[in-house]
Amino acid sequence: MYTLLFIIAIIIVIISAVQFTNNNRQEQEEKINGHLKQLYPNFAKALKSLYGDKVLIYADNNRALCYKIFVMYNNRKVGEMYFTLSVTENRNYVIQVYEGYDKKRIISEKYYLQGKDDLPVSKYKNIFAQITSKMIANSIYLNSTTGINLDLFDSNERKWRSFLSIPNIPIEFKLIIEEFFIKDEIDFTKYLENDKANDIINEFGSLESWQTTKSLSLYDDIAHQVIKCSPTFLKYYTDDSNRISIIPDWFYIAYPDVAFWIIDKLDDLVNEISQREHEFVGENDQPNLFFFRTMIEKYKFQGYLLECST
Repeated sequence: MYTLLFIIAIIIVIISAVQFTNNNRQEQEEKINGHLKQLYPNFAKALKSLYGDKVLIYADNNRALCYKIFVMYNNRKVGEMYFTLSVTENRNYVIQVYEGYDKKRIISEKYYLQGKDDLPVSKYKNIFAQITSKMIANSIYLNSTTGINLDLFDSNERKWRSFLSIPNIPIEFKLIIEEFFIKDEIDFTKYLENDKANDIINEFGSLESWQTTKSLSLYDDIAHQVIKCSPTFLKYYTDDSNRISIIPDWFYIAYPDVAFWIIDKLDDLVNEISQREHEFVGENDQPNLFFFRTMIEKYKFQGYLLECST
């Protein structure tokens, strides 16, 4: 009798477990059964091109499309990020990153999409790079298991070296970070602010045009967004009128004071540049990195301090 009851109890437990598993599977399928992943395939393609097999779909419920990414540090998983494309009350789309999908802690700015069309993969990657840079600048990585803040980026150089770990940074730019920004102690946060302004200038033509546009925005976080450029960048390089094409964007962003000095002293430098053309000119007849390093050292030799250094 007891044996029969025991067998019946085991069968009931097994049936309950199977039903629970099926219910969980059904709930999970419903959770990711929305249509946003079909409307925005490049969102996932951009993430996977950057993070590879660390990207997993977490939700698609027609209101939000979310992908989970494992945060790695020194080949060790230290937490999780959730890249989310969601629909606002005004039926606009916004990209944001959370340390948890319950949105208990926001760790990125909002990026509103202009219109409702899918963006090119390159545009998404640019947005993700800005998000990741902002996270590093703010020293935000949360261990989702213990809830302990990991102060991985406690110094300026640590932030730059963490930035170097972002996937798909061009080798040439990695060299610039190593040989210029780290060596000259360029402040990571100052660089980000100038870089943000530079992106706006490339898109709107000038910081003034963007300020006019954002003043008309319906979104408070856009209307009240402030760009804190370094003094020389703000004074001379918030549009293209004072720039010359032989100086690349990264130099205007990290060394706006040196860029202004080069342009101001160009007549005096022409003779030296022509005599050392074989040293200073690289591919496409453009100044090479040795030229810019030489100019920085000349500027510092004059007794000037780098505006964007720590």
